[in-house]
Amino acid sequence: MDSVKLLCVVLVFRVLAASGDELLLRSTHRLKAIEITSCETDIDCEDIENGTCENFMCSCGNTRNCVNKNKVMVTKIGENCTTVDDCNIEGSLCINGKCACHKGNVASQDQRTCLKIATGLGSTCKDRVQCQAAVSHSTCQNDKCDCEEQMHQYNGSCYRNVGLGKDCEHQGECSAVTFAECVAGVCVCRDGYVRSLKSEKCLAIAAKIDAPCYEDVQCSTRFGKAICKTGHCQCEELYNFKQSRNVCVRDM
Repeated sequence: MDSVKLLCVVLVFRVLAASGDELLLRSTHRLKAIEITSCETDIDCEDIENGTCENFMCSCGNTRNCVNKNKVMVTKIGENCTTVDDCNIEGSLCINGKCACHKGNVASQDQRTCLKIATGLGSTCKDRVQCQAAVSHSTCQNDKCDCEEQMHQYNGSCYRNVGLGKDCEHQGECSAVTFAECVAGVCVCRDGYVRSLKSEKCLAIAAKIDAPCYEDVQCSTRFGKAICKTGHCQCEELYNFKQSRNVCVRDM
């Protein structure tokens, strides 16, 4: 009877010991995973071969795979992996033998973190890759997605700035100039507007004599010998407005 009790005790002890080892292993695995991704000093990275603390993350110098005793942990997106456990980057997984970010995320410029793809221009960001993954030719400025230099926003996309009289491929390119459009591959002012002779603008053509204006061209386009004087369209000297013809004609 005593021998049976002793055997039971031994079996129970072994089960508990095995369970304890498993818990310890799991706890140690979690601890090491945390130490690889974050740190405050080099001491936090001592379990990693050639590990140092850089920008609060454990690094292995120029190598991309950190060796943690019996386990290889990949610390950069795009590097080789066997299972998802090898990819020690939050929001990553192992696809076709490579560490990759989950759908809806994109790798940072240094490939060390997975960041959420921006929802579009004007949305918050930390890295330009978040913006570029959502909108071509965009970047991250002041923590907001915006178009790159020499580009502008049109209907949620970024287009290059194209001036009046220049070649264009899309309406969005000409939208850098208000009231301009792309016609036959050239940026021109839309109907009812005329190109300014002083700046890169499209000005409204005066609808009637004495209409408000900024430049002579707004008046002369419709009324002929007309000028912009004191902010309103008027016929030139020696000319009077002829209502029936809707133009300025010379006095007889």
